[in-house]
Amino acid sequence: MLHLADHSVLGGVRQVQGDEAYRALDLELDKASASGDLAELVRLIEKNFSSGTYTLRLLFRDEQRKILGIILEEATNQARALYRNFHDEHAHLIRFVTDLGVPLPRRFRLAVDFTLNSDLLDALSVEEVDLNKSREILEEIRRTGVTPDAVTLEFALRRTIERLFTRFVADPMEPGLLARLQETIELVLSLPFQVRLWEAQNTYYRMMREVAGEARERAERGDVAAAAWLDGFVKLGEQLKVKVQINAGVNA
Repeated sequence: MLHLADHSVLGGVRQVQGDEAYRALDLELDKASASGDLAELVRLIEKNFSSGTYTLRLLFRDEQRKILGIILEEATNQARALYRNFHDEHAHLIRFVTDLGVPLPRRFRLAVDFTLNSDLLDALSVEEVDLNKSREILEEIRRTGVTPDAVTLEFALRRTIERLFTRFVADPMEPGLLARLQETIELVLSLPFQVRLWEAQNTYYRMMREVAGEARERAERGDVAAAAWLDGFVKLGEQLKVKVQINAGVNA
């Protein structure tokens, strides 16, 4: 397989001709590659694989998309690094201009939009969301007038919340997890776009029926930890706009 540049990919398939033939071809390709002779590399591929050569256009659609995904990811990372460097180099100027209410030049806005949306996506995509960093980025987005990439950000944050709820179902009493969920939902409610929470709401409702009743029963018997957990659980339900009704000892 020969990756010339971007989407220019050339590969070949042939019957196995033994270790000696493979080593000879490998040596020829290494020599041409070391000298930077792209024309010679292409000639060697075509010579040794004849009618068994393939380009990206000749692959099945699923394979095309898989390989293009890898190529585009690399190109996107390069663009991201360029925008990031530009943004960081001119960050103070960008803040000064936006604080004065002066519109940013188009090229500046492209760098700011891309960088801040990328930073926020990274912050929201991890299971342990860095809430302080997320709030700082959101404030920067508000200050600079950047339009959040709502579709991408909503999907990433929704998946993060679903992962947190999966942990919550597996171990409702995991230390710190309920507080983490509350903080994450609080962040969601402050966003300038909506996040679909019905999966989280459904999971909460099931836990209210299957788990919370036992916690209430323990709390009524004087279990301080259970009482604290129950209080947090009720507040989480209020955040999710679920009608909270917990009956002691219910285990549906």
